[in-house]
Amino acid sequence: MFTLACKDLGTPECGYIAKEDDSEKAVHTMLRHAQETHADKLEELSRKMNEKEIFELMLSKVRKEP
Repeated sequence: MFTLACKDLGTPECGYIAKEDDSEKAVHTMLRHAQETHADKLEELSRKMNEKEIFELMLSKVRKEP
């Protein structure tokens, strides 16, 4: 199981955690959550980074759970 938490991406007030069987799926799940719940923060990040950079940043924060 691979997890990616909103708090690990700079949103400590959000308890959402994406859980998937693949690290890239976890990123895609988190991106959907971010678009639905944190559109303003995602838009701000998009002004500084391109889509690939955002994906890579999120991928680097994914954790493999035992």
